[in-house]
Order: sequence, then structure tokens, then C-alpha cells
Amino acid sequence: PTPPPPDAPPAPHAAPNPAHDVPAMWRTIEPHPRKMCHRDYPGALNTLKDDHPVHEWQYYYYPSALLAGIAERAAGEAARAEARFAESLEFLTTLGAADSEDPRIQLALGLTLAGLGRREEAVRHGVRATELLPFSKDRLHSLYYVGDLARIHAMNGDLGPALEQLAMVFDHPSGLGIEETFLDPIWDPFRDQPEFMAFEKRYRRAASQ
Repeated sequence: PTPPPPDAPPAPHAAPNPAHDVPAMWRTIEPHPRKMCHRDYPGALNTLKDDHPVHEWQYYYYPSALLAGIAERAAGEAARAEARFAESLEFLTTLGAADSEDPRIQLALGLTLAGLGRREEAVRHGVRATELLPFSKDRLHSLYYVGDLARIHAMNGDLGPALEQLAMVFDHPSGLGIEETFLDPIWDPFRDQPEFMAFEKRYRRAASQ
């Protein structure tokens, strides 16, 4: 089956494999990705109901509205997702995100624009993030941004470019684990596609050796 167009969020999917529990490291960190892994979208949204407009770490900067938009999109709530992505864009615009030299903010903008169906702009900002901290400069931490660029391509419905970026992540040591990456519901629209199935099989096998 072909992926849905970017302006039509995918229908909810079951967890990819009930035998794959959320990785141990995710049980002790932020609850939002843990809830997303379990496809508990109401629970994921509840984790965002606080006074923090941004979920920030050294290698990411996600407005709460962006995370809410991704959860609503995964749940198939198109109108709600669009509203939250628009809110995220407004928030990032006030920061001057388009001209930011912070790769985290460029990626947040790219993910936001992908959620709004602005495909080319989304990729441009995602690529810009990887240019601000290139692999040649930092062979470990730059891969966080490559991983988010893969997610931008996935949100655009472009599996080929997404897997190219994921391959770069998985082919080098990084803080992005294979298990938690494949549990991300952003990949659900592609799980039945032979290209994705072969890719996942290849890297799960490599990780088990």
C-alpha cells in the first residue's frame, strides 16, 4: 500500500509487535515518548498538560504544541493535529526560528512544517540542521539531527529518503537505539511495505549479532 498524503494523517495503528516492550531506558525518561510507543495517544497528550511550552534537552527543542500535533496526527485527529502544528509554528516564528543557528530549532521547525504539509520547506530546515552540526564535525551527536531529518521525510510520506537517513544513523554509533526508533509510531504507515520490512529486518539482525 502507498503511504497517505501528508495532509491526511494516518489512521491509528496497533503497536508493531506486542512482544517488543518499550526499551528499558525509555521507562525512566520522559513519559511522552513512552506513551507514544504504547500508542497511548491520550496519555501522551496528558503528559503535555503543564506549564512548560517547550521540552528541551541538549540535542532537542520540541515545543509542546509540536509534540501534541504529532500525537494527534498519529491518533488520526487531522483537524486537531493541524491546529497544534499551527500553534507550534507561531511559537517558533516568535523565536526567529527560520534564521536560527541552533540545529534543534531548525529541526523543530522542519517537523512542524512537515505536520502542516509544507514538504519542501520542512526538508530544507531539516537539512539545515544537519549542516549546522555536520557528521564531519561531531560523529556522535550530529546523528540526533539526522534521525529527526528521517522523521521529517517520514511525515512527508517519503520512505526512501527517510530510510537513507536512518541507515546513516544505524551504521554509526549514536544515542539513537534501533529498538526505540522502530517503535516510533511515525513509521506505522510504512510497516507493511516490503522496503521498510526488509530495512527493519536487516538492522534488527545486525543489532542482535
